[in-house]
This record gives sequence, structure tokens and C-alpha cells, in this order.
Amino acid sequence: MDKITFLNELEYQLNKLPKDVVDDVMNTYENYFYEEGQKGFTDKEIVDALDTPKQIAKRKYAKSAVKDAEKKPNITHVLRAIIATIGMSLVTFCFVLIPLIIVVIMMMAATFVSLGMILSPFILLISNILAGIQNFSISNYLFSFAYLGLGMMFLVMIVKASIGIRTLLIRYLKWNMHFMKKGTM
Repeated sequence: MDKITFLNELEYQLNKLPKDVVDDVMNTYENYFYEEGQKGFTDKEIVDALDTPKQIAKRKYAKSAVKDAEKKPNITHVLRAIIATIGMSLVTFCFVLIPLIIVVIMMMAATFVSLGMILSPFILLISNILAGIQNFSISNYLFSFAYLGLGMMFLVMIVKASIGIRTLLIRYLKWNMHFMKKGTM
């Protein structure tokens, strides 16, 4: 592949990014070709030393998505950053998706437990209505209200933990992109 083909392919692969980012990346690589050419390298040698345009575009897209997730850490931007980072390589897929699935399963289980605790007074009331008044015990209701309070505390802790996990996830994605950056400019 020669310089012109490489740069055209790179520009085509960068089509998902904003125009100013594409212009900056193209300018960087054109300058890189110029500087390496001044050192005596041929276009083919320079192209062979670089990653493919598709890999470069994936990395730039992931970097842009992570920056967006840092600026606006809502679910859409974070998911886009995760998907863009996972698309970089199979290793990234294993290091991002598998821990993320484990954490999400644990958070969902904790949420269901806390919701069960919050609903315990209502469940007790319905079971007493269905079983009849003879099974009524004030201590059961006191325990169920204690579970209600604990469930609400756990739910608040889960929300706070999810915000912390989101922050850690964005930091991890940035670290992972930096780690996977080898072999490129």
C-alpha cells in the first residue's frame, strides 16, 4: 500500500468522527509521512511500520467515545465508549466485557435483594390478609419495617456504587486504550 492509498483509506475509516477530528488525524499522519520521508524511509516502509487504517480508526473512535463519556457520563455515552473500546481487539473484549458482566450481575442481584427488603411490609400484609387474622404478629411487622429501612439504605448504596463504578469504568477504558496503543503514533 502506498501513502495516498493509506491516507484515503484512513480518511474513509474515520468517517464516524467529527470533521475537525478527522482533519487533525489526517494532518498528523501526513506530517508523519513527511518527517519519516525526510529521514530516508520510503512510503512502503512507513506504511508497513504503521497499523492498518481500520485499526487506527477504531482506536481514534474509542478515544473520542471515552472523552465523550468523561464529559457527559450518561448511559448512552458510557455504552458507546464500552462498545468502541471492545471493538479494538479480542483482548480488550475479554478485559472489558467479562468484568463488566460480572459487576452488572452482582449489582442486579443486590438491587433485587434491596427491592425485596423494601417490599417486605407489603408482602407480609398480603400474606396476612390471605392467611387470615389468626397469623397476625406485631413483631413480624416490626421486622418487616426494619427490612424496609435496610432495603432503602442498600438501594442508596447501590446507586452510589454504580456512580463510582461508572467513574472507574471510564478510567479503566482510558487505561486500556493507552495500554493497547502500542505500535501506533
